[in-house]
Amino acid sequence: MVGNSRAAMAVILAAVGLLSACSIDGTALRAANEPPIENIQTTSATDAPRGDESTTTGEVFRIFAGTGAPKVAVTVIADLACPACKLFESTFGPVLDAYRGDPDVAVDYQVISFLDRMSSDNYSSRAANASHCVWHSAETTPAHAQDWRKFQRLAFENQPNEGGPGLPSTELSQFATTAGVPSAARCILESQRATEVSSSTRAVTNDPTFQGTPTVKINGATYTPSTPTALKSAIDQAKRG
Repeated sequence: MVGNSRAAMAVILAAVGLLSACSIDGTALRAANEPPIENIQTTSATDAPRGDESTTTGEVFRIFAGTGAPKVAVTVIADLACPACKLFESTFGPVLDAYRGDPDVAVDYQVISFLDRMSSDNYSSRAANASHCVWHSAETTPAHAQDWRKFQRLAFENQPNEGGPGLPSTELSQFATTAGVPSAARCILESQRATEVSSSTRAVTNDPTFQGTPTVKINGATYTPSTPTALKSAIDQAKRG
C-alpha cells in the first residue's frame, strides 16, 4: 500500500509486478507491465447468507454456488478507479473465479468509491454506480454473476489514467450492454445507485481496519496475497478448517 496504507501489501504486490496500491488518503500510483485480463466465467447463488458477518459491511455482491452458509467467505474490496485493483483483478481474479462451482466457498465483492479526488469528474463514484447498477439489473438473469464479472473486467481493462477525466457514463453503459445487461443503461446514466454506493463506501471506510484497496479477507481475517498459488492454498486450507 502507498502512503497511509499497508506497506506489507505494497512489498508483496511488487514481488509479482503489481507496483501500485490505492490508499485511504487517495494516494495512488500506476504500475507498468500488468498481466493480461483473462476470460472468466462465474455462477452464483446471490441470495445466500453471508457467512461470517464480520467479513463485510455495506453492499455485498456474493458469488456462491452453494446453499446456506459457506465454509469460506473471501471478501474483496475494490474501487474501479484504483490501478492496484485492476492489477489485482488480472492476477488473482482467475483464482477466485475458479471457485464459482464450489459449494463451500463464497466470494464477496464490495465495490466502493473513495478515489473521486483522483479524477476531474468523480469517476470513482460513477464507475461504482455502474457496477451496482449492473449487479442489480442482472439479478433476474440466469447468467447474473457471469454478466457482472464481464462488466467488471471491461471496466478494469479500460480504466482511465489518474488525474484527468474518467470514462463517460455513456461508455460505462456500453460496457453493461456488451456484458449482456443492456437494462442497466438508464440506471447508469441517471446514477440511480449513487446513494447505495455512498452508503456502502462510508460503511467500509469508517471501519478502522480499512486502509485501502484492494483489501482481501478470508473468513473475516485480512489476507495479503503474494502469488495466485498462495491465495488458492490459503482458501483451500480454510476449507479444511
